[in-house]
Order: sequence, then C-alpha cells, then structure tokens
Amino acid sequence: MAIEKMVLVSLSGNVEKIDIAALNCAKLKAFHPEKASDLKEYTKEYDFDYNDGSDDFAYEIKEIAKKYNISLGEQKQEEYIDEQQESERKKQLISNFLKSNPYVELYQCLLAISEMCGYTFKYEYSDSFDLNTADLEARVTSLYSEMSALFETKKEREKKKNELSHIVSQMSHLAGMDILLDELFGCQMFKVRFGYMPHESYLKLKYYQDKPFVCFSYDNDGRYDWCLYMVPRGVHKETDNIFKALYFERIIVPGYDKSEKFTADVVLQEAKEELSKVNAEIAELNAKIEALAKANIEFLQQAYCKVKFLKKCLELKQYASVVRDRFYLVGFVPQQKAFLLEQMLAGTQINMVIKDAADEERLQTPVKLKNGRWFKAFESLMGMYGLPNYGSFDPTKFFTVVYMLLFGIMFGDLGQGLVISLIGTLLYKFKKMSLGKVMAQVGLSSALFGFLYCSVFGNEEVLVPVHNKLFDSNGPLIAVGRSEMTLKILFAAVVIGVVLLITSIVINIITNIKQGNWVETFFGQKCIAGLVFYCSLVLLAVVKFTPDFNINVRLLVWLGIILPIILIFVKEFIAHSIREKKFAVEDGAVSYILLNAFELMEIVLSFISNTLSFLRIGGFILSHAGLMLTISIISRMFPNSSVIIAILGNALVIALEGLIVGVQVLRLEFYELFSRFFDGGGKQFEPFGVEV
Repeated sequence: MAIEKMVLVSLSGNVEKIDIAALNCAKLKAFHPEKASDLKEYTKEYDFDYNDGSDDFAYEIKEIAKKYNISLGEQKQEEYIDEQQESERKKQLISNFLKSNPYVELYQCLLAISEMCGYTFKYEYSDSFDLNTADLEARVTSLYSEMSALFETKKEREKKKNELSHIVSQMSHLAGMDILLDELFGCQMFKVRFGYMPHESYLKLKYYQDKPFVCFSYDNDGRYDWCLYMVPRGVHKETDNIFKALYFERIIVPGYDKSEKFTADVVLQEAKEELSKVNAEIAELNAKIEALAKANIEFLQQAYCKVKFLKKCLELKQYASVVRDRFYLVGFVPQQKAFLLEQMLAGTQINMVIKDAADEERLQTPVKLKNGRWFKAFESLMGMYGLPNYGSFDPTKFFTVVYMLLFGIMFGDLGQGLVISLIGTLLYKFKKMSLGKVMAQVGLSSALFGFLYCSVFGNEEVLVPVHNKLFDSNGPLIAVGRSEMTLKILFAAVVIGVVLLITSIVINIITNIKQGNWVETFFGQKCIAGLVFYCSLVLLAVVKFTPDFNINVRLLVWLGIILPIILIFVKEFIAHSIREKKFAVEDGAVSYILLNAFELMEIVLSFISNTLSFLRIGGFILSHAGLMLTISIISRMFPNSSVIIAILGNALVIALEGLIVGVQVLRLEFYELFSRFFDGGGKQFEPFGVEV
C-alpha cells in the first residue's frame, strides 16, 4: 500500500500558548488542520475565567426550569437574559481572538515598501523563525515611515511634472504667435478660448456661421486643429456648449499677472524651466529611495520571509477551539512526523495526544500518496479520477504500468517515441510541467514497442537487419503492417483486455478482504461471484472459437454462469441475514425481482462491452501503421519535397495521434478498469504552511 499512515494529533494548553503551537505546526510542514469544533469534546461553553463546574450545574438548572415553566424565585428573567447575552459576548470575544493576527499590518507595510522601492521579495523558509518580532517591527515601521514620506513627495512632484508636460505639449502649438496673451485675456467685451478639436469637427463649423463667434486654426497635425475662438461675453455659454459638442478641448494657459505683458513663447519657456527643475527633484528623490532600500535590502528580505511565515502561522488559530482558558488544535500528521512534533513541543507546556487515524470515524482522514519517482509523475493524471480513500488500495503503480504498456502498444514507433520523450524532458526541465515527466516516460515505452514493430518514423525496413540478427527472424519480429496480422492484432487486444479486467477484479477482491467486507467479497458483481461469472464467459467464448478445446460446457454453465448470477441476486438478502436484520422489500417482491433482473442484464452487458472496448488497442495499432504508410507514399510521389513531407507528416502524427492515444488509454483505465475497484472519494492531504 502506497498511502502514508496517518495519526490524529490533538494539541491543548493555556490559550496564551496557542501562538507557539501554531508556530511549531507550521514549521513541521506536515500538519493537516481540522476544525476542532467538529469534535464534540471541544465544543463546550466558551469562557476565559476559571470555573469549578458549579456554573455548569446552575446553567442546567435554569434550562430545566425554562423548559417546564418553573419559577426559581430569586432569579429574574432579565438576569437570565443578561447571562445569555454575556455568554454570547464571550463567545464573540473568543472568535475575534482566534481570528486576530498581529502580523497582517506589518506584512502590508513590507509589501508597500516592496512596491515603493521597486524590489520583489522572495520567500525562503528558515528554521530560525520565532515569535520575537519587537525589534523587527520597530525597524520596519521606521523604514516604512521614512520611505512613505519620500514616496509621497515623489508622487506630488510627478503630478506636477505631468501638469507641466501637458502645458509644454499644448503651448508648443502657440509658439511663434506674436500675440500678447495678457491683452487677449484682458478683453472686457469678449471671451477668448484656446484649444484643439478633431479636424472633422473643425470643418463642421461652417454650419454655425450665423452664430456670434469667430474661430480660426493656427496649427494642424492632420488629426487635430489647434484653434482659438472669440465670443461676446453675453452669449459665451451657448458658444461654449457648441464647441463642447464638437469635442473641443480647452488649453488652460498658466496663471499670469495682468500687470505684465507676456506671449505664448514666454509661458512655454517658463514651463520648460520649471519642468526641468521638477525632473531634477524627482531624480534626487529616486536616488534617496534607492539608497535607503539598498542599505536595508538584506534586512527587509529577511523580515519579509519571517513576517510572511508568522502571518500564515497565526491563520492556523482559526481551526482552534477554546474551552474555558484552554485551546484545542486538531489535525492529521504522518505517523513518522508525529514524534518530531512531540520533540518540537517539549518544554512548551503544550499537551499532545496521538490517536490512530483509523480510530477516528467522525473526520475523514486525508490521503498522502507515497510513490517512487517513476510512479509519482502519474499521480496528477490519476488524480483526475480521484484520490483513494484512506486505508484502501492505491492504484498509482497499477495505473502507471498499464498506461505505459497500452500507450506503447498503441503508438509504437522508435523515432517518434524518442521525440516525445525528448519533448517531455525539456518541458519538465525548463517549464516544470508534470505532464512533461509523463511524456518522457511514455515516450520510452513507445520507442520500445516501436523497436519490436521494427518502425522508425514509419519506416519498417531500417531495423530489419537488426531483427534478423537478434531474433533470428526473416523480417520484423511483429510486422503490424502486414494484412495477415490484422486478426491476430485484434485478438491480442481482446486478450489484453481480458487479463486487465480480471486483474482489476482481483484487486477489488483483495481490497474488500482487507477491509473485512465479506459479503461483498463473495457475492459482489465486482468480486468473486463476478470473477467466476466473467471467467466462465471467457471460457465459453474459447470453446466456441476453439473446437479442439474440451470442457464440460453444461457443468461450466451451471457452476460458472447460473450459480454466480444467483449469488449476486441474493446478496442483499444474505447481507441482512448476517447483520440479523429483517430483509424488507419496499416496493414488493415483483418489483424487487424485476429490478434485480435488469441489473443482472446490465452486469452481463457491461462485461461484454468492457471487453470489446479493448479492441481500440488493435485499431490504433493498425491506424498508426496506415497513417505512416500514407505519408511514405505521398513523400515518394514528390521526391523533391520528400524530406519536408516526412518531417511534417511525422510531426502531425506525433501531435494529433499521440494526443488521441493518450486520451484513449486514459479512458480505458478510468471507465473499464477503475470502475471495477476504485471509488476515488479520498481527501487530499494539505499540510499547513506558506506556499512558495
């Protein structure tokens, strides 16, 4: 069994020690937390104060009095309500305490510093992390305040820079105009507007010739016209609305002193000079921020790692329960790690109780698969169906062997297999894709069977001399391209299916024996009764197609077909008899018989359809050979482009048929095999800690 053994760990101690417990559980990197409130023994009335039990007795008396309308004399209803409200208030205080995390604000400060200095912190775990953060907090807060002040000043100067850049951009269109702007803006009878508008809008001004305004363009870049318009003060609002509808954007000329005479060139020059000063100030602020960050970057990196770890640690408190002044923290730990946790908690005055996970039925034990490197790559594929339940059979090894075997058989080509393996290796090495590791392994299987098929990129002649020498054969060892091999290949596919189906049923039998499900073991359709029935069907098929095979058919039918069907039919009755319970048919005997009759028909059909489904193995062997033959013929038809055709053809086969074969093998495993022994209802083991 490749499922790691788990134990249920219960930690308890004074509520002030909860942070220490959370810290050590996170450092263990193997603590799967569970809600302590899901266990009845950790859900008594919340109370921080010491209580000798008399309050509990008084509370029970009050509840009984309330139920039977008994007056307690001195106790007033208002006082009883007040006590209930006080109890709820205490519960709320405890809830807030468990959710509190003093490191959240400090963590946000570090993230803000990271953003301000433009440096990304990288998390790295260290065994030296502890709960002492007083000096760290003071220094981080000081750095945050200092850097925030610089950053806010920089933001203000950047805002000013944007304003000045906009002025320079807009006023540059007025450069060279020998017009005193102070006289224009000082007109008593007219309003003057500078701005720009789309060229199409400027052309539409001819439709407003009857309106009392004058407009002319002083610059054009093909898309926009920079212009000014003058309008009498009494009607300027109507004119402003017209230009607004034509997408006119005003240029606000910077403030001026009416006592001075100035032109657009003067405004432009002053804006450029001020912009230059602002840029220098921003550069100086950037240098200060960079110097401050550089001088403290090592400290900030260490502080980030520690604070992020501690912040995550205290999130573990949300799983805890508090009864009186004690906390309770419950979780699953791999058995080999439990002793290590006990050592880590030594001297902390935190009690630790270890219980076998199999003895706790109220919580679903999480599953941690323990497989070697060769099989671990396929855990992600198998996880698409689900995880095994704790204590059951882990099918990873079976899944891996069958997947590689079937993929190699269905997509056998030495050259293409090595290409798939190379691509998978590169994907895993550089992209860390788990699928890449799978491709690397199935590619080797494809190459192995390609060697047996004597196929290298579809060429079945290259390896013939090697086969003749190694296997003493006259041609390929397995010539899948020959017409006389078609029936043999299809027959071999069915035989493979029969062997795999029998293997999956045997696995289910072993699993049920280990779990003590004896009724299912002997009478289940996926166990011994079903195995005998299926093997008998196979023997009958052999007798049908092999006249020389002698066997007592009548005895086989009675013992191998009829008897297993009867046992499967009466399984529920036998199960109730063993449990000493009366077997009752809800909808009547006739309905029960008909329902079971249809189920038996479904069992027979499923065995037949599951077996025939493996014909696709032979089908893909033949289709692969046919595709490569087609590519070979096309390349010979165009000798000048034969190399390009061969390369593109093989690439298409690898990409398209390789994907299809991968999906079909997955389908065979999930629907034909896993359905006979695997439920997939397990819960993933998720150790508490910081995700990197």
